[in-house]
Amino acid sequence: MSETRPAPAFSGLVLEHLLGLALQSSLTNFEQGLKGLFDLFELAAWACLFPPSFSAGGRHLFIAHRVKSDAPLLRRAAADGWEKFIGESETSQRLNELAADIAPTSSTRWRVIQFSRGRQAGFTLFVYRPADRREFSAAELEMLAEIGRQVDRCFIALARQQEQEFFGGLLKLVCDLHPEGLCVMDQRQRVVLENRQFRSHMLIWEQGAAAAAQINLPRQTVIPGVWLKACQEAFATYQQNPLTPTARLVVSHGPLGFLEQKLHAMDTLEGTVRYLAFQNSLGVIPYVLLTSSLKHTQTRRLPSLERLAAQLGFSPREMEVAQLVLEGASGAEISGRLKVALPTVKTHIRHLLHKSKVKTRLQFVSLCHR
Repeated sequence: MSETRPAPAFSGLVLEHLLGLALQSSLTNFEQGLKGLFDLFELAAWACLFPPSFSAGGRHLFIAHRVKSDAPLLRRAAADGWEKFIGESETSQRLNELAADIAPTSSTRWRVIQFSRGRQAGFTLFVYRPADRREFSAAELEMLAEIGRQVDRCFIALARQQEQEFFGGLLKLVCDLHPEGLCVMDQRQRVVLENRQFRSHMLIWEQGAAAAAQINLPRQTVIPGVWLKACQEAFATYQQNPLTPTARLVVSHGPLGFLEQKLHAMDTLEGTVRYLAFQNSLGVIPYVLLTSSLKHTQTRRLPSLERLAAQLGFSPREMEVAQLVLEGASGAEISGRLKVALPTVKTHIRHLLHKSKVKTRLQFVSLCHR
């Protein structure tokens, strides 16, 4: 390598490795691409500290080669979290302390090159050269800074690609579920994805059926307190049920929280909160999936059912089960919506049929329609 600038042929190798880095689709391959790129510069060691991203599970990502991996400051950053470690003092000072601590030897020459992403914290590049080489020249640092900017752009592209893949898989999953309203929230209970129908439903939930006539909806959903509580319960359930290492995109089986708001005799607003998880190479990123739907009931069923219930002495719980039977819900669906065990649901249905003097659910439905 020239002491002032790379030779033209060498520049071609750099561009080739940067192109390969930009085309990587996994974090593992990205790390291998970084190694191949920095090997061109005959460095004694190097390290990259990327700001929080989707690819890294919402955390900082530290990738390094030949640095002192058991350095005290590095262990402390890994244990306490990079946000706390860097935030303890002025950022540049802390990063320089880290650079010196992870240097392969005390005599190794090193430099820290920092990059910004607008107002956000940016990418940091640590470079080391053997002690028998002279200090980095201004031209070399300028070249490494340009390489670093390109590396950061490649990483941003990787993070965006993985995020798009996640939400692409999510939308496909949701299309299979056929919900009317959809919202996804992260662990801080911030909305990261939603549709217009869900915003409309939340207005109706809070303000009543008349709110559906509003033309201008808010840009983002304001989640009611009862929904936020259900989200907290979903995250707690997720923490108690860790995913298998092979999981990629997971939605809990069945509703973790079922919410219902009766609007008037014909309409009911229903909602479900499930946990959702996406696994990448650094671990699992948990979310919650909220779906909502406006259910229109057939009022002609209820007077017949109420009359039959009064005549035959249905209990309040049997009345709830009977309404769901008339709506066509299965035993498992009734169990989930009423939050009772399936054997208990079957017992209630058996009592309903016995009291009504019919043998099947279909006969019971016909009886209620008379």
